[in-house]
Amino acid sequence: MDEPPHLKADAVCRCLFLFAQRIFREARQATKDRLIVSAAEPVFTRLERGTPLSAAEVCAMPPEQRRIVQEILSQYIIFFTSFADLKFPLGFLSGSSADELGPAVLAYICEHRWPFPQLLPQ
Repeated sequence: MDEPPHLKADAVCRCLFLFAQRIFREARQATKDRLIVSAAEPVFTRLERGTPLSAAEVCAMPPEQRRIVQEILSQYIIFFTSFADLKFPLGFLSGSSADELGPAVLAYICEHRWPFPQLLPQ
């Protein structure tokens, strides 16, 4: 039986990578800041709203929150690279681009939070 059309993890990874590149380029300093895990809750609260998250909005966040977003994206890029066999519905990237992340991507991140919590500072 034929499998329904779907997106592969590499398409999702590519979208996250392009978005991450945009915010890393716009806010280079944040990547040098120490990760403050307690700053994650306001970020996840923002993501849970489900409205698209723009690169400009991330760049306007306080440095500790911007650093959290960068860590989240970095972990998901590693995750999707490592688990390339994951499949997503065709509309999963709807509203997502190098400039913003759409509702389905944000919902996925909110549901799973940190794919590699062991990488977080203790």
